[in-house]
Amino acid sequence: MLTHGHTHYTPDTCFGCRIRTIALHPSTFQAHYNWSVGKWVNNRREYTDELKRASDAQSLATGIDADYQPVDLLDRPPAPDHD
Repeated sequence: MLTHGHTHYTPDTCFGCRIRTIALHPSTFQAHYNWSVGKWVNNRREYTDELKRASDAQSLATGIDADYQPVDLLDRPPAPDHD
């Protein structure tokens, strides 16, 4: 197996191979129109910044402290089975 200019039989133990492999994974965030913030967001940083702006505006408008946080739908517990 040829990796970063060297032949390895066990690339899992090579620190250079592991770092190189980790760096190649693309971001899973897709640019999209987000209805929660009411605008297009291009990356996760922009999304969290917009959520913070929206929570600040909500706090000022209502006088109640709001703290909007991104929610990953994959983190939700599974729906209960109903018989």
